[in-house]
Amino acid sequence: MGEFLLPGTVGPVVALNRAVAVSMAHGPERGLAIVDSLVERAELDGYYLLHSTRAELLHRLGRNGEAAMDSSAQASSQRTMLIAATSPAGVLKSMVEIVLQFDYK
Repeated sequence: MGEFLLPGTVGPVVALNRAVAVSMAHGPERGLAIVDSLVERAELDGYYLLHSTRAELLHRLGRNGEAAMDSSAQASSQRTMLIAATSPAGVLKSMVEIVLQFDYK
């Protein structure tokens, strides 16, 4: 079910979105299986929505201890991203990315 939504190879964020859709249609167990496969492949390490999605699915399954651990991982990931984004190097990188979006021809 839903495989028609994923023609060819898709990125890990699309797979995470699919996990949410599968959990809504078929229950949190099936969605969690997809999320856990993403965790095993480590393609979304540091992506806070991976941890928050996993925590929510664990909570829906009544596995609150595991959900709390994933919530802690999410908070840690968000702190790391905030520090990186607000450091001088992070700000410079953001500025360069913005400038590169413009075509100065």
